[in-house]
Amino acid sequence: MNSNFQCGRRLFFKFITGIIFAAIFITVSDKSAYAYHWTKLASGGFNDKSEYSIEHYTEYENKIFFSSVIQNNSSSKFRIMSFDGTNFANESDENFGIAGSFWVSGMGVYEDKLYVGIYFQNGYRLWVKDGSNPWALIRNGGTNYMANGFCEVGGNLYIGTNNPAGAQVWEFDGVDWTQVDDGVFASNDRSALNCTVMDSKLYFATENFTDGTAIWELDPSQPSGARWNQLAAGGFGNSNNQKSNLVVYDGKIYAGTYNVATGGEIWVYSQDSGSWDWSNLVDKGNGNQENYYLGVSMVERNSKLYFSTGNLRKGTQIWEYDGSDLVQINLAGFGDVLNNSALVVNYASEPDQLFAFTRNTVYGVEVWETGLSGQTNGPQDDRY
Repeated sequence: MNSNFQCGRRLFFKFITGIIFAAIFITVSDKSAYAYHWTKLASGGFNDKSEYSIEHYTEYENKIFFSSVIQNNSSSKFRIMSFDGTNFANESDENFGIAGSFWVSGMGVYEDKLYVGIYFQNGYRLWVKDGSNPWALIRNGGTNYMANGFCEVGGNLYIGTNNPAGAQVWEFDGVDWTQVDDGVFASNDRSALNCTVMDSKLYFATENFTDGTAIWELDPSQPSGARWNQLAAGGFGNSNNQKSNLVVYDGKIYAGTYNVATGGEIWVYSQDSGSWDWSNLVDKGNGNQENYYLGVSMVERNSKLYFSTGNLRKGTQIWEYDGSDLVQINLAGFGDVLNNSALVVNYASEPDQLFAFTRNTVYGVEVWETGLSGQTNGPQDDRY
């Protein structure tokens, strides 16, 4: 339900944190790129081109709820909106009516309520929406600036935070909050940026601008001191991989990295001959180092993996991966290089559709839609 719950043709051998990284191969398909028909559903930032980016989303009450960023001079504001597959609607006042410059750091659903974390330097604010009831402020994060990754396991909600002394992870049972990170995060791992769930375990990716991203596994069934296991460190051997985004696909964990120096990478955590190892799937921006973020957003739809890239010069790309072939399915930037990144949206209520929300600081957010069945290959024509 939650987006947070929610290829490498070169051979690599990496020895990191005691793990030997095995190599696998994929094929960049010779099928015609840009093969999918896309329809623009919204542009110009909905009402104002200053509304330039969608940062987070989750599905709630059969709608996509998302946070949009509004830039006015030096002030950054947000509002919460919803999308039902056809119509867009406003769901909150700007900044929940609070004066200042803020943004949404994460969203998630737990016990039929929508939780939204807001960045505050003196402690994040956690707001909740319960059906048609008004938004309610329920928590101040203290020394934690941001509430980022939202995941649910075993009837509890888990939230990763940003903290200058090192990231933290908190567990919420609907009544009480308990810190459960056991102090495993280094001080440079300032943010547990996002998480995903597989086999009742949680996986957190950190943001680390010094040493590179790290991946941690949390087994809530184990006691304190034995529940955390570090799976990767040091940016998978490249400290320029400063943060990563996680998704589960085909029983494996995929990590797409942010790397402005040599291009984003995608790594896969999978089981081979009884042991779990990491393998490099794509490196150097998938042949284009200007793709500084591979997996800005990553979702599984209809047994395929879809992910977007960040590219400031040529525009965002949307890629489809079926376990062997990797195919670009949009024209870069949807025909506008200013659409430099995008969120691909996993909307369970629309199982045969894929939606992309772009970031465009000049002309405002755009929303695009494509069908995932009955598509034909061929050169781009008038589909935009």
